[in-house]
Amino acid sequence: MLMVDTHVLLWELSDRGKVPPAASAAIQDALAASDLAVSAATYWELGELARKGRIDLPDGLRSWRSELRDSGIHELPIDTEIALRAVELRDQAAPNDAADRFIMATALIRNAVLVTADREILAWNGPLDCINAT
Repeated sequence: MLMVDTHVLLWELSDRGKVPPAASAAIQDALAASDLAVSAATYWELGELARKGRIDLPDGLRSWRSELRDSGIHELPIDTEIALRAVELRDQAAPNDAADRFIMATALIRNAVLVTADREILAWNGPLDCINAT
């Protein structure tokens, strides 16, 4: 399974040139294979970005979520195991941002490869498989 970080999802959908060709191809291949996912934390991040005026979701977050699901993107819920792993990541020098740790924990628990451009996630010295989208 391939999972995309929030910013990569936004870039892939709205600014295709920003995602490197290899990462974009991996995303498109995973989508075609019905193997592309986002963490539930992504929706929280999107809502916060919209609330702060950093992105525009004209039809609202729920509508955008429906569109993503209809396009074949799976959403991975945050369950207790993911929440516990996110807490453990804090003690393992993972990024300070809680949403990043939830996304990382989701990828780890679900054995997903994470496509991200987040420097802190990419620099983390743990067992997370990533595709660099910088």
